[in-house]
Amino acid sequence: MKLKKGLTALATSLVVLSGGALVNAGTTYSSYQNVSIPGNNNGVATSSTQTKTTTNASSDLSVSYTSNPNSVDARAVGGAGVSGAWVRNVNTGNYALPNPVKAGAATEIQFSTDLFAATTAMTFKWRSN
Repeated sequence: MKLKKGLTALATSLVVLSGGALVNAGTTYSSYQNVSIPGNNNGVATSSTQTKTTTNASSDLSVSYTSNPNSVDARAVGGAGVSGAWVRNVNTGNYALPNPVKAGAATEIQFSTDLFAATTAMTFKWRSN
């Protein structure tokens, strides 16, 4: 009987701890990511997905490299067509991207090149908040 109670307590603790790790994922920067955004006709690429921690909190984007400065726009997106406003002409530096996605939902960053821009490589990290 004591063994069964101990196993139940252990399983409950693991569920609580793993749930806490998922929630905190949105407040921690991802590792650096590399994307290649196709040129011409507004090519699109996306980041990794994170779980949003706070409803309506802006997502933080930190760009360390871009092969084609000022030719990329970025926005936060989620399921069911939810998206924040585009931040235009992203270059190296830090950006706050409006993110209306609700807490607990999946979100990612969408990148788009300008209409006649060349294919653009970017290196960045981000957190959904």
